[in-house]
Amino acid sequence: MANEYKQQDVDPQTPSVKDASDTAEIDIDIVNDNEPVAVDLKPDKPYAGMGKEDLLRFSQTPFWCRFRAVLLVIFFLTWLVLIAASVAFIVVFPRCKPTPTATWWQTKPIYNIFTRSFYDSDGDGNGDLKGIEMKVNYLKSLGIGTVKLYPIFTDSNESIATNLTRFGFRTSNFTDIDPMYGNLADFESLVTALHKNNMKLVLDWVINHTSDKHRWFKESRKSNSPTNPYRNYYVWAPCDNSTHKPNNWLSVRGGSAWTYDSQRKECYLHQFSAEEPDLNFRSMMVREEMDKIARFWLDRGVDGFNLVRLQFLVEDYDLRDSKPSGKTNVTDSYDYLDHEYTFVLPGCKAIINRLLHIMQNYSTDSDSDDKRAVFVDALEPSEDARRLYGDDIYKGADIVFQPRSHVMLLMPVVNATSLAESLNGSMSREPSENWPGEWPATLLYHRSGFDDIARGVPVMKDRVADTLKAMTFLLPATPVVLYGNEIGQLQASSGAYPAVRPMQWDNTTNAGFSGNDTTASAPWISLAPKWDTLNVQIQNVNKISPLSQFRQLSALRGKEASIQAGLMTVGYTTHQILSFVRHADGHPGFLLVCNFGSTADMFKPQQMAKSELIHSENMEVEFVTGGDFPFKKGDTVQSGKQFVMPPESAAIFRWEYEIKNHL
Repeated sequence: MANEYKQQDVDPQTPSVKDASDTAEIDIDIVNDNEPVAVDLKPDKPYAGMGKEDLLRFSQTPFWCRFRAVLLVIFFLTWLVLIAASVAFIVVFPRCKPTPTATWWQTKPIYNIFTRSFYDSDGDGNGDLKGIEMKVNYLKSLGIGTVKLYPIFTDSNESIATNLTRFGFRTSNFTDIDPMYGNLADFESLVTALHKNNMKLVLDWVINHTSDKHRWFKESRKSNSPTNPYRNYYVWAPCDNSTHKPNNWLSVRGGSAWTYDSQRKECYLHQFSAEEPDLNFRSMMVREEMDKIARFWLDRGVDGFNLVRLQFLVEDYDLRDSKPSGKTNVTDSYDYLDHEYTFVLPGCKAIINRLLHIMQNYSTDSDSDDKRAVFVDALEPSEDARRLYGDDIYKGADIVFQPRSHVMLLMPVVNATSLAESLNGSMSREPSENWPGEWPATLLYHRSGFDDIARGVPVMKDRVADTLKAMTFLLPATPVVLYGNEIGQLQASSGAYPAVRPMQWDNTTNAGFSGNDTTASAPWISLAPKWDTLNVQIQNVNKISPLSQFRQLSALRGKEASIQAGLMTVGYTTHQILSFVRHADGHPGFLLVCNFGSTADMFKPQQMAKSELIHSENMEVEFVTGGDFPFKKGDTVQSGKQFVMPPESAAIFRWEYEIKNHL
């Protein structure tokens, strides 16, 4: 045969060629009889260095699936335990208090300026706005945060020699500057200069009434006709000439609060003088007029308003008679009645809240330094005045100025025990978790009654005044000073306006009130006593002068969170010695020790803080007033050591914050 095939033995289990061609998944290698057949055997158990395909195959076995599930359960259980433990720690252990923050009206002193008596820029004998601007660098050196101006709007008072407080209180134009002080351009220039030096400007706004020379009143008294748009701008009521008044309400000045107007033939309300008719804040038109006035000044950069006589803003709609108070038998005295229908009615808070809403458009919520503020001059401490801080319905004033007995410098004798009781009393009224919930102010001058201003530095008590000044700057409240307080300027003993005599700049002619202008007119009023020794020029070069001490205290308050917004604890107190601590978690603490006695006394710094807040062994002397101290500013003293405290003196000690282990 031409082609012979050698017959081969065929394994019966081996597919035939035909079968292989029909099964695409089977590959048959035809090899020589002399070559071995390669067989692909897969491992039946894992081994080191196995390939990816084998590793993936073994990972799907029941054992490894169960193993992974167990690990996953353990992970989630551990995670849940950690969360539960964290929640338990947060709930059980004391919370860390946040770092206290304060706004611009809380950190630095507020400096009150009676413009006419501060500095005369043009030699006419009257202080003016340009004069204040020329002294901006001086204000900055004092560490002042806010300049507050007594009323500067156009005033109609033709005779200012009768009563200081009425000058600036009879406004005839709310949107212009009284010519005595300058003009709107001068005002805007002053605002710019203050802002460049990181100071704010707040205006006193006598909001309760206008002058009887104001255009609104002139129009209002013309008629009660519905066609008169000004007829309800003021509080009018039918009455029979001067005999039968609408009710028994009394004026602060004494006598009836109603005056008959022969032109309109009705009585108008004036809770102060007859020349100061009360505005009718129940009128929407009046409220809109006030909105316009606020925007006018806010557009010119004003940072806030101090609302003067706001407590009198709203009266009883039905004009009901007030009940006798029982305080006096003098029937025409203001104190004869309770004034429950004329004083701090709920509508007062609504007016504050309305103004705050307007200010929101001029504020940046995220920037506390850009907020606008509303202050209220309450003048007398009372629960009624405290209500002006607002409630859950109406947000109230940012500060209500109320004089407190422990900060009035007029006291001829200061008793540490009574001061401590006063401090504890004021602290006990504040919510402990939110102190200070109602931000107070501490006045470095005295206001008696509704208007009267007094410097309050007792004769021969200047060291006591310095001690009270140190206490004022350490209290949890904004220090409020009257120009000249920083140099210990005295009050005149006689004549008109005893507290607002010209500022004492140096010992040249007229205490430098008009600078070096030899042709300047004499100041509008005579100087206060000792102006030749109590002045800025002399005290600038004296490191222990009242001016130097004021700057030290102001700088300390301006930089320390514990003093600005920390807690206060009244410490060890005797008849002479008073102490308290200011502290905030995470910040240095401060101890103030005052000796109000006329003799030296002993004290131990650690003993002063009864709350055991002082754990540090060493303390730094931060400030001392005049006196023969055994240490000086900058020294480090042992907190457990006993020291002599000179009479009529104060010292401030500082210690670094230490983390306490509560476990």
